[in-house]
Amino acid sequence: ASGFARELTRAVQALRKTAGLNKPDRIDLTVSVDSELENMLAPHLKEISEKVGADEIEFAVQKGVSKRTHKDSLKIRNKTLNFGFDAS
Repeated sequence: ASGFARELTRAVQALRKTAGLNKPDRIDLTVSVDSELENMLAPHLKEISEKVGADEIEFAVQKGVSKRTHKDSLKIRNKTLNFGFDAS
């Protein structure tokens, strides 16, 4: 489970860089995953939010991610993580 959290953190950091955000810039993050992966990520939300500068992390269906300005997806071990954020 912590491996998924690390990979999500890495991918969000890369997207923040692509979006031109600086370290102090805060984001609101939306993540779309299946319920199994959501349960695996849940214990790591505080750590993820600290590392990616998220004021808020919400789990939502894919439509919630597509409303965000910056978005990407990540595939790990046959699991797809879709995520997106807006500057907060």
